[in-house]
Amino acid sequence: MSDNIFDIVELAKSRTSERERFKEIAKKNQNPNVNPNCDDDQYLENMLKVLKVKSLVVGVGGAGNNTVSRLEDLGINHAETININTDAHDLYYSNSKYKVLIGK
Repeated sequence: MSDNIFDIVELAKSRTSERERFKEIAKKNQNPNVNPNCDDDQYLENMLKVLKVKSLVVGVGGAGNNTVSRLEDLGINHAETININTDAHDLYYSNSKYKVLIGK
């Protein structure tokens, strides 16, 4: 994702491709001799190689914007943040990475 443009379609496609990779790994690691509820180390190692946790926190309205701003103040750097609001003043002073003014 670029710093200037947030593309929700790109985000959705990347998450879909990650799910497909998880399914492929799970199929390869099925062992009929092992309890299906237990995972072996090789399976976990393969999962960790492709696992990249990405979170998107969306704050809507005054309370949502305040929540996202506080998360940013706490230094949460592993999550993308978006604030959506109809109040330009409130949105201007929010600390999110991306801001969307609606009702222009």
